[in-house]
Amino acid sequence: MSDHSPSDEISLPSRRQFLAGVGASIAILASSCSGAGHSVSSSPPPTTGGSGSSITPPGSPTDTPASCSNVVNLPSPDPWFIRGCCTDTVCGYNAAEITVTGVRHYCGENIIPWGDGVTTNVGGNPFPARPDGAFFCLTIYPIVDKLLKRNAYAGTSGYDDALEPFFKSFLPRDMVSCWHEVANVGGKSDADGALITAADEVAMQQYLLEFRNKLGLSASTGPAFGAIECPQTTTINGAPDNYGIQRCGPFMMQGLDFYGQDLYDANFPDPTEPLQAWENTFGAGSSDSPNATIAVCECNSATPARRPDYYNRAAYWLWNQKNSGARSFLTFWNYSGQKSESGAWLSNDTATIAALQAIGNGEYVNP
Repeated sequence: MSDHSPSDEISLPSRRQFLAGVGASIAILASSCSGAGHSVSSSPPPTTGGSGSSITPPGSPTDTPASCSNVVNLPSPDPWFIRGCCTDTVCGYNAAEITVTGVRHYCGENIIPWGDGVTTNVGGNPFPARPDGAFFCLTIYPIVDKLLKRNAYAGTSGYDDALEPFFKSFLPRDMVSCWHEVANVGGKSDADGALITAADEVAMQQYLLEFRNKLGLSASTGPAFGAIECPQTTTINGAPDNYGIQRCGPFMMQGLDFYGQDLYDANFPDPTEPLQAWENTFGAGSSDSPNATIAVCECNSATPARRPDYYNRAAYWLWNQKNSGARSFLTFWNYSGQKSESGAWLSNDTATIAALQAIGNGEYVNP
């Protein structure tokens, strides 16, 4: 099975580079859909592997091996559809023999990084070294006024000097967004303490998309540029907001390359419902962004028994959506001690591991 969209297969060099220092700190600035903060370990994932081996939770704060393997298997089947996990859980997935073709990474605030472990700012969270062969689904968190060069930053270059090498560092199939779950109830504030409005978010997306395009880059040449929100069903002005469309829509510019969901069983027992609703509204079924793909940038269930079915349904839908450009199925694991939407990895959960192994290998099942 191969994916010929948005262009024919591109030959890419293998980049045998591992996470900076293997245990590079990965600061997650986004909050979960319910408002509880995500927490990802700064210690490296485990090295145990092989069938029957004991697999410690990938990315768990208790993982402290001297070294680990971040090698990603190549070639990837259906490469425009990246599957995997957060950057700190690659080793754990390898230990469980789950093929990783892409990784989720959350940059630090006020950081526009590029390259492998290089950043324009002192401190913060650098752009990680790319696990060998993996593609990125990466989110940046700029200061709104600095990016748009307004108010106290008027007359400055903002982030422009950093943006060109940043965009040029990406590969085809990489995915980038600006902020993350910014439409959540309560909102998000930037490093200057300014609450990010829907108008702010759309202005940032437009600025970054136009900047990329002026460099002669596109969704096909990389990176694809989009938005990532959490499609909870809530009430807006007394009326049901099915699949978060009314809440998230104002924070997502029309004409983006992809629209990503943080998809959790706690919000939607059937993952295909919000995915189809978003395709109809923001993707192939819309008049504004008919070429956009729908992506899943975080996914999990706090009920382990539901994970295989949930993962399989979501991945099957994503693979078979009408548009097949850059898109993703990426999991998220919570080790904060709270169940939240996620819960922890279970090393004896062979059904979940088998489902993720199949998805990683490009085998999709509709239960």
